[in-house]
Amino acid sequence: MNVVTCDAELARATRVRLWAEHLERLHEEVSADTVRVVDGLWKAIEEEQYGRRQAGLPPTSRLCLLQGVSRRSRRLLGPLQGLLVDG
Repeated sequence: MNVVTCDAELARATRVRLWAEHLERLHEEVSADTVRVVDGLWKAIEEEQYGRRQAGLPPTSRLCLLQGVSRRSRRLLGPLQGLLVDG
C-alpha cells in the first residue's frame, strides 16, 4: 500500500496503526522511536520467523524475512529517506 498525504499526523497515525497490527503489539509500543521499533522489534521478529522456517517449524507471527527483497531494497533507502516526512 502506498499513501500520499500532506497531513503529517494522518501519516503517523496510519503507520502506527499498521505497525501495531503487523507486529501484534500495542500502539504505545510501536509509536515510539521509529528506529527502535524497526531494529528492536520488526527485525527481531522477522529473523526469528526465518529461523523457524529454516528449521521446519510453524510460524508464530505473520511477519517473515523476505530474502533478497529486503537486501536489494536497502540500495533505495538513501534517496527515499530524503523524501520521507513522518510527523
